[in-house]
Amino acid sequence: MNSGQVDTKQLRTWLAEGKPLLLLDVRNAKDFAASPKRIPGALKLDAEVIGNWVAMLPPEREVVAYCQHGQRLSNLVKDALLARGFQARNLAGGLDAWLEAGGELTER
Repeated sequence: MNSGQVDTKQLRTWLAEGKPLLLLDVRNAKDFAASPKRIPGALKLDAEVIGNWVAMLPPEREVVAYCQHGQRLSNLVKDALLARGFQARNLAGGLDAWLEAGGELTER
């Protein structure tokens, strides 16, 4: 795991402690349509049009982005946010790892 990532155990701890994170579900449309549930509290945003929504994010909050596998999309979003001055990480292993670790999902 690199320094720009957070693992599922750490994310669960942060969420349980109420750390003021901004959790972003940036899965592609195909993956989201196959499983439209999200990690509780996550916002669903389209990684392909980050320029359309990045200005709406609160710059003082740390961001954790995740995609289905924790590789391409969430890394692209993390890097784009870091380049814009955000504190950003991506979830190692993505939603797959979250589910393997017994993480819950919600429809909201």
